[in-house]
Amino acid sequence: MTINKIGMILTILMVSILTLNATFAAEIFDNKSITGVYKVSEDESSFDIPFFRISGDRIEIDKPISQVGFFMSNSSIEVTEPLEGVQILYGNDTVRINSSAQYPIIFTTGNVVINGEIENTTFVYCNGTITLGEDANIKGNLICYAPKLEVNGQIDGNILGNATILDINGTVKGKLRMQVQELNCSENAIVENEMQLTTTNVQLTVPENVGNATIDVISGDDFQIGQYILGILLATISNVVIFLLLLIVFKKEKLAKVAENLTNGRKVLKNGISAFVGILIALCFGIVLLALITNLGVALIVFAVAVMIIFTLLKNVIFGVFVVELVNNRYSEGKIKPNNILTAIVVFLMLELLQTIPYVGEVIKFIVYIVSLGIIYSLIKKDKVEEVNDDKQEVIEAK
Repeated sequence: MTINKIGMILTILMVSILTLNATFAAEIFDNKSITGVYKVSEDESSFDIPFFRISGDRIEIDKPISQVGFFMSNSSIEVTEPLEGVQILYGNDTVRINSSAQYPIIFTTGNVVINGEIENTTFVYCNGTITLGEDANIKGNLICYAPKLEVNGQIDGNILGNATILDINGTVKGKLRMQVQELNCSENAIVENEMQLTTTNVQLTVPENVGNATIDVISGDDFQIGQYILGILLATISNVVIFLLLLIVFKKEKLAKVAENLTNGRKVLKNGISAFVGILIALCFGIVLLALITNLGVALIVFAVAVMIIFTLLKNVIFGVFVVELVNNRYSEGKIKPNNILTAIVVFLMLELLQTIPYVGEVIKFIVYIVSLGIIYSLIKKDKVEEVNDDKQEVIEAK
């Protein structure tokens, strides 16, 4: 969970920009959704601005990409041409990188296979196995979370994160700081710096041929408590960082003005419920259409699931940003003016703590989810109303 939070910082930032202002996002992002197989080489886009590509099938990145982008696949993703800059790869199956990349950020419910050269830090979160092939060379750090990590190539930087099983058959030049339960090292394994391992496995040992190692054996309860505290702190920090980045992307006056338009809590909640029901209808309708119009059914399902995932990740950020602005608006004329950073830390920390309370936390999560939907839906409706009013005004002036 903690590595997931770290790795999602850039993802959340990009999606935050998209959802907080739909009109603005449409102007700066190149967005496309494809129901079938998507090949970059068949896309006539120039890829000279940030982009989103969502496919209901597999994605083949068979053309060099040098722009910040997001690839989301309902199946596998295969990279055969160089990637420069930051690209976020999200798949429901194996993500395979057979070319060079600069800053890949990978999330998948399947496996990850890397056979190319990665120039800088790599974030990988998966529910399967991360395999670094014999030709793999990660020059930066590898930050990972997976049930299994298999290192057959070379890592010039450090390995940080969590893997239940760690297999080392290659070379690690940097430090190795991992939470593991099982360690397997072949005769060819090389770890040039000290290994620092955290585990609940009292029988864990490190072969002499891989160098010095420090093993911190802790009880399962201590391990869970440490993870719990660290997860809350990292989530709070990441949300505060995103908040500060949003202040850079959007002027503070813009956020304050938007917050003023959301003072009607009942209306926001009503819009949130309407949006949630709409998503459920789209999902159910998509399932029904699968047997009749497959492509349309897949498109509706992908859309509904994507929205659910996005708002699940963003609910605290969206909710917290506007709580901070509402606090600022209320106390801005007082003798002691609120500090943005301190207010954000308190708000995000309280959200994370409240949502960890058994049973009650689940209710709070759902309420925050609905409210965040309502906030975005209210903003989109307001933008549409303003566009209609502007059109009417232009017609009146023309007459």
